[in-house]
Amino acid sequence: MGRMRSPSTFCKPSSNFPTPPQIEALPIVGEGHAYTQAGIPLIGSVKAMPSGGFIYMDGKQLARDIQGGLLQLTIAQLKAIRTWAKETGTPPLKTQNSKLKTQNLLPTPHPPPLILAVGDIVPLLFAWFSGVPYAFVGTAKSEYYIRDEAGWLPRESWWSDRLQRWTGCIYHPWERWLMSHPRCKAVFPRARSPHCRKSLPPWHTCL
Repeated sequence: MGRMRSPSTFCKPSSNFPTPPQIEALPIVGEGHAYTQAGIPLIGSVKAMPSGGFIYMDGKQLARDIQGGLLQLTIAQLKAIRTWAKETGTPPLKTQNSKLKTQNLLPTPHPPPLILAVGDIVPLLFAWFSGVPYAFVGTAKSEYYIRDEAGWLPRESWWSDRLQRWTGCIYHPWERWLMSHPRCKAVFPRARSPHCRKSLPPWHTCL
């Protein structure tokens, strides 16, 4: 589940598994052509927005997306991820015939669902909202956007990175809360920064 083309590369089934996991995708931005071309089924509604998913860059783009059905699409996708989590987390029943020709319904082995959220806080929120365990690959942010080994980089404006400098991490407190949630099983941020690493959950791994 994610906001860009890159999640499809994570979701390609591997031949290394004797029993490959069942993989499904929910593209939050776009129509998911990269997934369908890879043979990965989609869950929920998809729709291309006028902004192409870059509403954070321009308030006018956000207004155009809302007019284009962004709120309705988001609500439908949130319902879809909840429904998927509920249905996937329920073990299917296997029918067996006994000598008396009665049917016994037994739960079959069923791996628990896991969501891989790729991108920024939006797919991360979707994963948390699902109610099932999740992992996060942070591709939208890097610690090197605001500083390098020598120190803080020059500011674009007085307010541009004020919160990041105050908290000492490129990720906002609410993002780190989602990454530190008990249901978040793994975090893969882009930058290996010793400063931000102190603020991230202990099980994170830098890409």
